[in-house]
Amino acid sequence: MDVQKCQLLGEVEYAQHNFARLKPLLYSLDGKRWDGQVERAWFPTSGLVFSLSPELRYAASGSLWTFQVRPNERQGASEDGKDAFMTIQVKPATRFLHDMAPRDAEALRRLATIEGLEAVPLSGGLLLPETDDQWVLVLEFERGADDRFRVTNDRQLGHMRVLSGTPEMIAGISTADGRWALPILYSGHGSEMRNWRPPAALVEQLATDLRKWFPHAPNKARAAVAASALRDLAPVLDGLSVLRSPDTRAALDRAKGLIEDAERAGVDLDALVETLLAAPSIAAEIAAERERLRAALEEQARASVAELESAARARLDDELAEAQRKLTGDREALEAIRAETAEAERALEETKRRHRGETASFTKSLESLIARARSEPAAYAAEWLSRLGLSPGADLPAPEPVDPVPGAGVSIGEAELGRALMEVNPIQAPEPWFMVMDSAIRARELVVAIGPKARDIVEAWIARMCPLAVRVGASDPSILSLSDLIDGGARAGAAPLVGAIARARANPDRLVLALLDDVDISAGGFWLAEAARANRAAIGRLPANLLLVALVEDDAERFALADGRLGELFPMRFDGATLLPKPIADRGDRELALDLIQPPLRGLAVSDRVEALRAAATRVFGAEDVERLMNEFGAWTGWLKSGGARPSEETSLTAPLRIGADTMRKGDNNA
Repeated sequence: MDVQKCQLLGEVEYAQHNFARLKPLLYSLDGKRWDGQVERAWFPTSGLVFSLSPELRYAASGSLWTFQVRPNERQGASEDGKDAFMTIQVKPATRFLHDMAPRDAEALRRLATIEGLEAVPLSGGLLLPETDDQWVLVLEFERGADDRFRVTNDRQLGHMRVLSGTPEMIAGISTADGRWALPILYSGHGSEMRNWRPPAALVEQLATDLRKWFPHAPNKARAAVAASALRDLAPVLDGLSVLRSPDTRAALDRAKGLIEDAERAGVDLDALVETLLAAPSIAAEIAAERERLRAALEEQARASVAELESAARARLDDELAEAQRKLTGDREALEAIRAETAEAERALEETKRRHRGETASFTKSLESLIARARSEPAAYAAEWLSRLGLSPGADLPAPEPVDPVPGAGVSIGEAELGRALMEVNPIQAPEPWFMVMDSAIRARELVVAIGPKARDIVEAWIARMCPLAVRVGASDPSILSLSDLIDGGARAGAAPLVGAIARARANPDRLVLALLDDVDISAGGFWLAEAARANRAAIGRLPANLLLVALVEDDAERFALADGRLGELFPMRFDGATLLPKPIADRGDRELALDLIQPPLRGLAVSDRVEALRAAATRVFGAEDVERLMNEFGAWTGWLKSGGARPSEETSLTAPLRIGADTMRKGDNNA
């Protein structure tokens, strides 16, 4: 049995505010009648159907609904205990009130519209039984102050549909507990209609029509009298049967007679008026009066037009004068703004000139300090420790030497970024992983490049984008926090990042990248997440133009990071990449413009990181690929930071990211 091609009837097992589960009871192949009972085995694994339909929100348990099904794509097919199907086209079922004794047409009308029913289903309609196997379809009830339910919709009262036949003929079969429900298609069981409106309302409508028919009749006074008579008659008809009783017929005949009398009176009066108008003297007087009225109206119109024209002209002159005054004032204000702008530009140029001089002086002083620190690191460190009132401690490892500062190259702007990346991309097409790494670096993510191919890929990016890059050794196992890396920490001038920080501060308008080379496996797990947050922070411990990238060529499986700490990083393993290194002829002659780097983040939430990566990726990817990258990165962060589902193996843009996370994860899930 292909249940996806069937119409189904089921009852609510339970329902909450966001989902529900239904138990299928009956099925129909063509929708015209219920063909049989549903077998539990058709709906693994518990015989229920999952639903996200808003109509089922807080639906009453046991209420009947019609629906179709499709495979439940929210859960994997291999997961035990999950419903294999979910609902579509959910509608409340219309039930037969078969346990109620049949009544004649008038008695059933009075019960449903005047006396009221004690209880009706909270959802769906009802079929009320008449004699001779007739069923009146009621789609909605209104609950009164006496807690009884009545049909009050005036539009529905005039067109109550009647179905003919027994429940077996109309519905086929009942549920196992004896409940009957209307099938989806029931048009073949009669088209008779009932008019349940009260007779008084019908006569009231006749009176209203009578007023509408004779609004301009010569004898409209008599028409008003006839309408008033009908209105006086209406309250007397409340206790009459619908339209078949003799007293109702007499009332309608009387209304018809009143209408015909009014029409005849109107015709006679019309003939009299035509005879009078045909008299020559009366016609002449009417024509003279018409001419006099026309002349008076023309004179009044000319006077009104002249007055209106004069007033409009005066108002237009006033508005023009006011507009001229405002225009003059705006011109004066514009001239003042231009003068202030020119003065501000002169002050800005003077400030820039003075700043360039101060920066050059500071750069020379700083370079001399760096040169001394490079040549005499121990003495320099001891001097600064003594200035701080500290005694030199045990021997500390010296920082990595920093190469001389190369001159500024030609800036790579947004328009040239994609072409510059393609020129040095060592990963053979079609994989876009080099562009993903570039977007992550520019979004201030701490990229942790993993594997034997990682160095070639990172060095290719540095060769074109950042001539001021500094290679920093990070293999010291005694580095346990970010404070051990920076110049303000416990190691002072001997910290590994001292040279990179100094270079960044000496060149505030150029990008500096510190490559944390050969990160120690045992110690890196302590400080990598902290370094990632500092790399992103708006008010952090690193200069805004300094970015960090970490490199781990082997043994990355020994990191065993917890998911929360791993989610702070951007690990990328390039084992699946095919490298095709490209020669870089203009190495160091060009560099990435600083404005292509995302500004430091004001918040460190996952949503802030996603938006920063989106802004960086937009510069090199099309809109569709940006959305794919955001969806894959969001799934990855949700997996590690929020305990979500593991990202699909079919992800293409962030495949190195997922593989890198598997390499560094703690536990049995490492790939």
